[in-house]
Amino acid sequence: MTTILQSSPDDDAVLEEKHLPKVEINYCTGCRWMFRAAWLAQELLTTFEGDLHSVALVPSRPECRGGVFIVTIDGETVWDRKEEGRHAEAKELKQRIRDMINPDRDLGHSESKDRIAEDLSDEEANEQRKFFGVA
Repeated sequence: MTTILQSSPDDDAVLEEKHLPKVEINYCTGCRWMFRAAWLAQELLTTFEGDLHSVALVPSRPECRGGVFIVTIDGETVWDRKEEGRHAEAKELKQRIRDMINPDRDLGHSESKDRIAEDLSDEEANEQRKFFGVA
């Protein structure tokens, strides 16, 4: 037996009331980047469960040529492959989105070392380096 879950208009009203951001991943169909876009969408939905309204995959249209891969949040560009010169790593994308929607949120293992080190005093950082043998 298959159960199909559907959102009700009441669910949509609650989401709109909270003003949860909407992410769009625009990708080049000619470059076959749908799987990359779907994987990143899954990563974002898993990491930001409850913090995002949605993540939409938007295939390029025939007039869009040249490897489009742009991630936006509420219309604001988070990552543009052409501007950055490469695809985003999931970790980088998560950090940028976190910085836009909830800068104080800890991303756990996806957190950059630099951000974690900001919370340590110089003495504590040196002790950590010695402990891990990187001093």
